[in-house]
Amino acid sequence: MYVVFKDDQSNFEGARCGPGVAKGHVIAIDHQGYLLNWFSGANHFYGKLFNVPGEPTQCIDYIHCRIAQKKEEDVDVLYVVPISPDFTPALLIACNRSGQIGPDWGWNVKQEGGETEIQIGPRTEQKGESITSVVSYQWSRDEHRYIGPNGAPDQHFMRLSSVSEDDIRLFYDHGTRANGASK
Repeated sequence: MYVVFKDDQSNFEGARCGPGVAKGHVIAIDHQGYLLNWFSGANHFYGKLFNVPGEPTQCIDYIHCRIAQKKEEDVDVLYVVPISPDFTPALLIACNRSGQIGPDWGWNVKQEGGETEIQIGPRTEQKGESITSVVSYQWSRDEHRYIGPNGAPDQHFMRLSSVSEDDIRLFYDHGTRANGASK
């Protein structure tokens, strides 16, 4: 599998992408030379690519999900997706509601001794990448999936099986009520 970052000067956003930086517009090419649709054709990537031994390269990033086209109601979904022809997510976590009390949550990929762990928790600096790990998901070689807590709508995170309007709405509505935010 190859991920090629396109050298397109018109799409650079400061230091976030460009030559020598693994962020920006991409093309995924499999071992037979076929182009793969990157996340349903949305071929822009700002997250991180990482390898899990014996598995396809994975990418991790946030999807910003707006609820029913309302600008003031949105949720971030952390996704971890293997770069493979079907792009089935290995992990989906809802977090960061609009109107929430407290800092946004971020993520970290920790790899030591052939083990892969995804950590999530509150950011320790504004817009920074440092977090205080509260929740972690470990890759299971036997089960070929991430093992970790499910969370719940009344917590700051909730594991999803898909990015459905109903699940996002449940997480958003319950969390804003629990935090005292008005709708």
